Amino acid sequence: MSTSQQSILQLLMFVIVSYAFAWVTWSFGFIQSDVSQLSDTAFAPYLLAGSFAPTMAALIITAMYGGVTAIRDLLHRLLRIRMHWSLYLFIFTAFPAISITVYVIFGIPNSIPLWQIAVTLLPVAPLNALIGGIIFGYGPLGEEMGWRGFMQERLGQHYHRFWNALIIGVFWSLWHAPLFRFDDFRLGLDLGTFFPLYTLSLVLMSFTMAHLWRWSGGSLFAAIFFHAIINTTTSKLTDSTWWDLRTRTNLELYVIVLVIFALTALLAETLHRTYGRITHE
Repeated sequence: MSTSQQSILQLLMFVIVSYAFAWVTWSFGFIQSDVSQLSDTAFAPYLLAGSFAPTMAALIITAMYGGVTAIRDLLHRLLRIRMHWSLYLFIFTAFPAISITVYVIFGIPNSIPLWQIAVTLLPVAPLNALIGGIIFGYGPLGEEMGWRGFMQERLGQHYHRFWNALIIGVFWSLWHAPLFRFDDFRLGLDLGTFFPLYTLSLVLMSFTMAHLWRWSGGSLFAAIFFHAIINTTTSKLTDSTWWDLRTRTNLELYVIVLVIFALTALLAETLHRTYGRITHE
């Protein structure tokens, strides 16, 4: 079997295991806790367990094909923190700064002082990401070893970053399919409207993170924190105690957030050559 065929086989196995474990876990949670909203605390343990499916799949398949050495290398990426200072600046400020700017441009009224929003989303961003996105959040810690550490690493050897982002974004979106049943997960949008928009947001995020993966030399530390920044920031963008959202429909709000994802991806592409040189210094 060629190296390319072996990579495709591993990726297929990764997708199957990730989907199977998460979907079975979440489905069991639906039955046991009889939840109607994603935010229901009764579903939280099942949501958390299922969120680690990509990491579990990555570790299992890496061990099958690479043994202890490959597992050690994958885990070592969690501690890869030596990066150029400008990369840390991008991780912690790019998405929040673009978010605030876009909201101001679109004229979305703030319900609390704008300086308070800026302080929370920018200087305090690392702490918010650690506590709200990683320790007490769902997604970054359980998913990134799979989507970036396993899938991005293998796809990046064979495909251009545009195709990487499309492939990962689509599979990443579909992996969440059981959670589409929750109205609060869909931000009140009907499924036909939500699914393509949500998939596009993850494709754009995957594109930005493909750059981040390259710039950081494959750091899971960077990927986890950037994912956490995205989660904590977007939760505040849809928080009615922060913004007066009565002037916007849910669809308009989602499109505005998509603009933020697109501008972040555009910034990453624009900085591509500069960061490429930095990573080789």
